[in-house]
Amino acid sequence: MVPRAKRLHGGRAGSRMFNRVTMNRSSPAIVSRRTFIARMGGLVATCALPRAAFGQTGKRIQPIDATFLFIADIHACRMASGLSPNCRQEGKTDAALLRNVAALNAIADKRWPAEINGVSTGLHSAGTRIGTPLGLVTGGDITDDGGGQVTEPSEGTQLLQFSQRYQEGVGPDRVHIPVYVG
Repeated sequence: MVPRAKRLHGGRAGSRMFNRVTMNRSSPAIVSRRTFIARMGGLVATCALPRAAFGQTGKRIQPIDATFLFIADIHACRMASGLSPNCRQEGKTDAALLRNVAALNAIADKRWPAEINGVSTGLHSAGTRIGTPLGLVTGGDITDDGGGQVTEPSEGTQLLQFSQRYQEGVGPDRVHIPVYVG
């Protein structure tokens, strides 16, 4: 049986080999001329090649001015026979959803604010038309209570109501831009 120390270090010969390699290693402060020239060649090549900001055509890619809308806590509340408890008192009605959809659809004709409550926004686009957003991202609480926890025919109406209002479509009751449910 080979003693544990010899197994771990490869015996005496392995230990000497490790020391010889370690001791003969050149100091990190000393760089050979060949290594220096190779590294400088790499640096020159890096500087000479087109940067990532250029496409395959060699033309600079123009900055993208992209506008997305983000909404959360929609709380679609419709049930098979009306609204979930307390939804009407909390303003979670289909009429409220329709007002929200109308506001989202009208945003393209609005202007970026130059100031809010007398304080400058500092927006580069202040005063210019917002334009059509590229999409609407929804986050969190799209339904009031899940609207589908039990397997009954009347369940799922909250998800249905959400999809009827916040799915890209035409008309005043649908969002007119792509919707990404988050």
